[in-house]
Amino acid sequence: MSKSTSLSATTITSLTVLGGLLAYAAYFDYRRRNDTVFRKKLRVEKKKAEKAAAEDKAREAEEAAKQGPLFKLSPDEVLELYAKAREDAIPENVDGRKAYFDQNLSRAELLSSQGVLH
Repeated sequence: MSKSTSLSATTITSLTVLGGLLAYAAYFDYRRRNDTVFRKKLRVEKKKAEKAAAEDKAREAEEAAKQGPLFKLSPDEVLELYAKAREDAIPENVDGRKAYFDQNLSRAELLSSQGVLH
């Protein structure tokens, strides 16, 4: 097949698919406007979808409330950790800062794996 033949076949195919989609949209719109049973069915389905979405949202809110606060530390423990962090001096050089960052990152990952942080 030549290039122009494959191009025209592709064009015809894509125009046919586009025409089918437009015909389906017109048919759906016609039924939506003129068929009372179809309209009622669409309304019922919409209400079901809204109800399911509201239930999902309520379920997610309940699960979030069950999990409790983000941190499982008491306020005193948080203040103690804050005071300890203030005492740690951040190194001046780049290598020291990288090591300091890596150390604190690994400490945070350990606390997260233990369930102290979510």
